[in-house]
Amino acid sequence: MKKAKKIAIIVAVSMIAVGFISIVGSLAFVRFDATKLNTLDWESKTYAVEDTFTNISIQGGDATVSLVPATDGNCKVVCTENEVIYDKVEVVDNTLTIERVDESKWYNNIGVQFGEIEVTVYLPEDEYETLFIDNTSGRVDVPEDFTFTEAEVMNSSGKIDFRADVDGALKVENTSGGIYVGENTVGSLSVEGTSGSIKVISVVVTGDVEINGSSGGIDISEVECANISVENSSGVMRLSEIAAKGDVNVKGTSGGMHLEDVECVNVTGSNTSGKINCTDVIASGDINLENSSGGIALEACDAANLKLEATSGSIKGTLLTEKIFQADATSGSVDVPKTASGGVCEVTTTSGSIQISIVE
Repeated sequence: MKKAKKIAIIVAVSMIAVGFISIVGSLAFVRFDATKLNTLDWESKTYAVEDTFTNISIQGGDATVSLVPATDGNCKVVCTENEVIYDKVEVVDNTLTIERVDESKWYNNIGVQFGEIEVTVYLPEDEYETLFIDNTSGRVDVPEDFTFTEAEVMNSSGKIDFRADVDGALKVENTSGGIYVGENTVGSLSVEGTSGSIKVISVVVTGDVEINGSSGGIDISEVECANISVENSSGVMRLSEIAAKGDVNVKGTSGGMHLEDVECVNVTGSNTSGKINCTDVIASGDINLENSSGGIALEACDAANLKLEATSGSIKGTLLTEKIFQADATSGSVDVPKTASGGVCEVTTTSGSIQISIVE
């Protein structure tokens, strides 16, 4: 190794060591309380809300937004602020409005920031009319302690955790971050996520459910609803313990599709790339499954009529009742029961085998 290169490596390692020692020394100086190194003077400020209201509107900005029951019966808003980033809290037209005001300049963003920036709303009542939250960066928590007539929650970066009851429509949107809706009852549910997982767990929906994801897994379980529609561009979709009075529609582009313990009228599933698995899926009407690249597997499933179509992949499974089979495999074997009663089960694949049987 050349002498100049050795010297450069020694200098670089020395600078890294000096930087590390400086960081540790700074933390030790403040007794390892990193918040004391903040270049902006953040503090907690409390706003007492004396006027009554039935609606809530929060423009949170870059903060963790939390709704909390007020145990003392008094409404207040506790915010993390500094001299250039603060909150405007007031009651206007029967609506509690909380707006994050950011008057910072570019040079205010040069520095370091440790600790969580929060907007915590203490609410004295259990029930309110509308809830609107529009957050930029930070977690949003709406606990099970409250009931709303309608609710809409949007976030750009950070998880959304929604557990409150909603009599009417609940709409949840997140650009980058996970979404959890669970353990509640809502009138209708619309969930949209761009990047991050979507979980809908233990929810009773009197109306329809619509779930749209772009990148990330979707997990829906223990859901009662009228109709449910799930679409995902990239990621595995899992639906289990679904009781729908109407139809179940699932569409995927890239990723597996898993349906288990589903009861409904009709099932429609289509996938571009990834296997379709169905277990204990019972439809009083039709089951229509289509896969472009990947197989289709059914276990203990049934419907009045079935249509199973694959372009590249095998189709295998078990049904609960006899069907009149119409099966065709362009390249592959065909093994189906020679029954002559029941509804029609049409099975076709271009590349792959077909194997269907009836179980008691």
